[in-house]
Amino acid sequence: MEGSNPVNRGKSILGIQIDDDFLNIVHLGQTPRGLRVYRWAAEPLDVGTVENGLITNVEIIARKIHSFLRADRHKAREVVMSPSCSAVRLMPSECATGPDEHLRKQIADEIKKYTLFGNQEIVFDYCTFSDPNIGSDKQTVLKAVATRQVGDACLDAAVSAHLSLTKVAPAALGVVKLTYSELFREPYAVSVLLVLDSASGSMFVFEGSTPRFCQNLTMGIKDICGEADISSPAEEMKRVLAFANSLVHAGESSIDLRIAVSSGGRKLKEVADRIESFLPRVTIKPIDSAQIVEQFDVQDADDEDLPTLAFALAVTTMCESEYTGQLSMVSRESLIRQRAQTQISLVGKALLFVILVAVSAVGFFKIKTTNIVVASDVIETEITEVMPLKEEEAGLRRQIRKLTRQRLAYVKARKSLTDIPWPRILHIIGDAIPGKLSIAAILPFDATNFKIAGETLQEENVYTFMKNLQAAELIESAKVEEIKYEDYDDYVLVNYRIACKIQSEEDDL
Repeated sequence: MEGSNPVNRGKSILGIQIDDDFLNIVHLGQTPRGLRVYRWAAEPLDVGTVENGLITNVEIIARKIHSFLRADRHKAREVVMSPSCSAVRLMPSECATGPDEHLRKQIADEIKKYTLFGNQEIVFDYCTFSDPNIGSDKQTVLKAVATRQVGDACLDAAVSAHLSLTKVAPAALGVVKLTYSELFREPYAVSVLLVLDSASGSMFVFEGSTPRFCQNLTMGIKDICGEADISSPAEEMKRVLAFANSLVHAGESSIDLRIAVSSGGRKLKEVADRIESFLPRVTIKPIDSAQIVEQFDVQDADDEDLPTLAFALAVTTMCESEYTGQLSMVSRESLIRQRAQTQISLVGKALLFVILVAVSAVGFFKIKTTNIVVASDVIETEITEVMPLKEEEAGLRRQIRKLTRQRLAYVKARKSLTDIPWPRILHIIGDAIPGKLSIAAILPFDATNFKIAGETLQEENVYTFMKNLQAAELIESAKVEEIKYEDYDDYVLVNYRIACKIQSEEDDL
């Protein structure tokens, strides 16, 4: 990385670094006297607002940014945002030295992967390093990889706060740019950079100014400072230091461990003291905001609690032309453009689907039409050849059903005439009839059941008749089935029907 420290004039930038526990904001502006910190804040976040580096509650983040802006006399319009270390993977790789347009094209190809799938990883940022150790035809590229969800969450938070998102950058990259550059005059010296936010971290191994290895850590500031037993964080760092020691040449001094934290200088000192207690063989070199203030002569930045990562992010963004290799693909414009392209793509796919459905429907109707034509031929054949036979068959069936009904009626009548002992029944009925009751009909139904219908002037005569029938020896049961009344001028006529059942021969025996 190279440059002469030019600064964009007449502008300001909001540097925001977000981790699981804090929202760190630094408002940096350019004045006639140079860079100036207008205002800064370290806002604590409720549990669950950010989880594993991903913003899960954009509304709370936007509300806190709004509160910061209301209290700031110098209104910011642009913002650069940095997610936590755990949300981004930084990967160094070697490639041939070439024009910057070649790298830009490679990253542009990566951004095309920015699809609807939020869990898909893309390369969204990079920084180039010349490497004197491997010749002038090679260079090292430090690529930042994250999922689309990370960029979308940052964009949504910026838009909700009515800010223009300039870019999304890794939390550690600002410190990397400020600490390692081509001005680094120890090309073979091996050093380690440890960058920590509240709940996670990134650890780099540099050979001279060239990154050789990068590892995300599952520990953060609160793990190192808050736990009595820090054996687990120590093991994570020792594995990275073991790789760094493998690069150290014989006779060289101990490895430098540079440490930067998201919070201010007081927390940095506490972290450095804790690490020194279990890593005695390394030389601890803290990186705080005071060093950045001195390097760029920043005004109103004397507070030792100034958030270092957010501050470094704002400074490197204001001085972006100094780091010509850096290109952020996750910007407001790129996100909005890609969303628009995705929507257009979806519309195109929808139209294609409609066309395919229409084509399929046309084929379907053609098939149906053919089937109808064939079916019409079959129907015509049935009408001319089969239907007369079916009509004749139906007529025969109707005649058979009629004869069957007649046969059943004959059998029923014959059984009622031969099986019912009518002389005895008529004698019983005659003895049971009370006065002033007439019999209009006796209707047999089978060999044991018949009904008596008639008229009377008094309803009690019907029930007397029924009781007399029940008392007869041959009658098994008798009950009034129906009574109807007909009104006349001088009297009421009662129509009745009594159902009777005679005893079978077995019962008589």
